[in-house]
Amino acid sequence: MTDRRGAASPGSERARAAARRAVIRRHHPDVGGDPEVLRRELAAVDAAYDAPADTVPEVGLRPPGRWQPLARRATRARRTVSRGTRQLRSRLPPGWPGARRWTDI
Repeated sequence: MTDRRGAASPGSERARAAARRAVIRRHHPDVGGDPEVLRRELAAVDAAYDAPADTVPEVGLRPPGRWQPLARRATRARRTVSRGTRQLRSRLPPGWPGARRWTDI
């Protein structure tokens, strides 16, 4: 899908991207698809649009990011503090500021 000069036209790039998105929606491993089928279908779409086959991405699990363990610890700490605050507020006398005046069932 190129013009006379050999450059890809913008419309074909949009169509190629839409075709790749449709294949990814159908065959991505996160939605229960097979990685090999995804690679094969993406290669077929690229071949149909005259794209080099080496642009097919490797599909698989990424290692966790550098900040992921820290984010998990921060979330766990926030939940622990929230739980403690809730318990404290339920034990305050009803007339005190910040006390809960109802109970959870």
